Amino acid sequence: MFADTLTPSDIPPYTPTQIPQILSGNEMVQIFIGSWVPDSASWIFNHQGKLNISITEALMKGSPFPFNTNNWKSIAPGLQSKYPNMELAASLGPLPGKPPATFFATTGITTHFYLGLDFAVIESTGAHIPVFSIGMNFTTKGEITVNNGKVVSSLSFLGISVVVLRTFVGPIDTNGLNEELNYVAQQVLLPYINEFTQQGLEIPIFYGIQLVDTEIVYGNGYIGIMSNVAYGSLEGAYAQMNSRKESASAVEERRQRLLTL
Repeated sequence: MFADTLTPSDIPPYTPTQIPQILSGNEMVQIFIGSWVPDSASWIFNHQGKLNISITEALMKGSPFPFNTNNWKSIAPGLQSKYPNMELAASLGPLPGKPPATFFATTGITTHFYLGLDFAVIESTGAHIPVFSIGMNFTTKGEITVNNGKVVSSLSFLGISVVVLRTFVGPIDTNGLNEELNYVAQQVLLPYINEFTQQGLEIPIFYGIQLVDTEIVYGNGYIGIMSNVAYGSLEGAYAQMNSRKESASAVEERRQRLLTL
């Protein structure tokens, strides 16, 4: 389970579930990861504010509805009539008490991100005037691979569902809004999350030992890493150790860059 290094007293509210001790097979190594591992990581990701993202017109230039109120007449008629030809901005963040939830099953991995999106118009003074807020369930499918001694997860888009939480400009067409939010989810949010998940989770093995012929097994509440091992030379062990030191340094540099996003 992951722990929050910034506030160690804050413990992710998850209870480890039962995982197999061993599955049938002739592999030399079997490693199991329970669903509480990504859940605790997601909780910390959420707890540290990593899902708080400001979405501006610059990010949305390729979207079906660019961030100007004139382009949103079909989605929110009252928005365009009340605030004609004004730039929009949106603030994305987790819904209170709804951290991301990951489900391991024999059919694969599904993660739900429960997010709120607060829209505002920007006045000439730079002030933001709230116009409406929506809640969304952003659902992804996860694929697990083992790469260079790490468990790496890559998320792909499954879908979103949308509900209007409040509005100050009259009715909002959620069907039309879905098209815009699909763009936000796939072009903004998904690449951002994958920046984190593709850093990988280190598998605790001795230097000089490599996992080979690895297979990923999906079960209810867990994933299994089934593998054989290959033994290298002492020189190879030193090379692997130095490589991981360099990799750790690169990860830290990447982490510091992500903290500035």
